[in-house]
Amino acid sequence: RALELNLTDATLFFERGLAYAQSGDSTRAIADWSRAIGLDPAYAAAYANRGLANALGGHVNQAIADYSKALELDPTDARASMNRGLAHAAQGDFEQALRDADQAVVLNPQSADAYYNRGYIHYQAGHSQEAVADLQKSLELNPNAADREQVEELIQRLQEAK
Repeated sequence: RALELNLTDATLFFERGLAYAQSGDSTRAIADWSRAIGLDPAYAAAYANRGLANALGGHVNQAIADYSKALELDPTDARASMNRGLAHAAQGDFEQALRDADQAVVLNPQSADAYYNRGYIHYQAGHSQEAVADLQKSLELNPNAADREQVEELIQRLQEAK
């Protein structure tokens, strides 16, 4: 109803996009974030969220473009940097993926997710020692991680493979 009253407020479209995303409707979420961007081309968070929805939908190139625009507008967005790194890793570009993951850690050094994701990218790239260090750091920062047992098993497999 609020959108009917003000179709020029990018924030309203952004917020409705979040609601659509939470309900599992990524098509409408992407449409609303695109509308928010159309109304406010400097809306970094809208690009970052649209990037995530595109990545989850398998549109990795579009996701990378959205994350890149978000980072151009807000270079301090650690989550956009981390997610762009994961998208690059999905394409097999581990060098760029690690640059983005490194930047995410620099921007948010207390983020267990940033260390976990960088560790996983190292694992995918075949860098066992670096993967172990980052995965251990992620568990140190988040000792109650829901996937702690799986992460510990991966760390053990990597250490045994040395």
